[in-house]
Amino acid sequence: MPKFIIHSGLPKTGTTAFQHYCYANRDNLLKSGLFYDNHVHSSLDPKHQWIIQSLRTPELFDTMDLSRFKRPDKAHTVLLSTESITNELPLLKQEATKRFTNTLSRFGELKFLIVTRDPASWTLSYYRQAVINQPVRRLNFYSTSLLYSDFCALDHIKALTNKSALNEHFTALFSKSVQFVEYGPQVLSDILSHCNYIPQQGKKDQPQANSSVNDAAVEFMRQLNSVITDLNQKCAWAKVFITAQPTSSSALNILARRAKKVDIYNLSVSTLNNLAFVDNPPLHYTFDDFENLRMLLTKTLIKLQSD
Repeated sequence: MPKFIIHSGLPKTGTTAFQHYCYANRDNLLKSGLFYDNHVHSSLDPKHQWIIQSLRTPELFDTMDLSRFKRPDKAHTVLLSTESITNELPLLKQEATKRFTNTLSRFGELKFLIVTRDPASWTLSYYRQAVINQPVRRLNFYSTSLLYSDFCALDHIKALTNKSALNEHFTALFSKSVQFVEYGPQVLSDILSHCNYIPQQGKKDQPQANSSVNDAAVEFMRQLNSVITDLNQKCAWAKVFITAQPTSSSALNILARRAKKVDIYNLSVSTLNNLAFVDNPPLHYTFDDFENLRMLLTKTLIKLQSD
């Protein structure tokens, strides 16, 4: 029987690298019988976001073209990936998950994969990401201004760091068992091995790096989040950050690319001057790190506004 392998997160466990790898290597995967569904969010963000959209709004299945679930003749397995499934797991309703599994099960056997990570290192990585991310109504800790200790105390975060509870909740919602993969240096190969695929050697086979911004910048953005009033401002500040300190952070780059000149022009240097050094362990930065970044961001903002 054909299969659907659904790589479901967690976020911050190599998901972006995995998605970019699979999207870039669709032809190689297909030669081995794996079809990475091409209904992705975008070529820059090649995840299957239609999955979470259908889980949020199950009525979408009424108008969805179900022919998308039919695999090519060469493929025995359809490979899907979005970390949004586990990211929003505490918010999902059984009515929606049941409809999702019932619909896909008509086309093949479902197999769910979740990559887990040491809770302390995962939470810190996820915190950095949550600070950088754009605001999202469903996930009200995105674009957070919370200190790390308060972020860790959120029920949503605690639900994602308890592996046994995560397994129990996921299984109850989807009525399917989960295969767990432990995050590590070879996580890409480990996930693919569960798909019975051995990566080929070649240029495309190098996964795209997705690094975090440095801790001083995370703290600066955390404080800015408390005064940012809309998404346009968030994108404008992201442009300032990425210009001052280039990084491969996917979230920050996506926001920066959406920045408009008028919104950058409307930013104020006084906003940067009003921020103050605060300890926020386990983020590691010094007073000098903070002040040096303030000066760099100030110079960058003035230059962007004068261009």
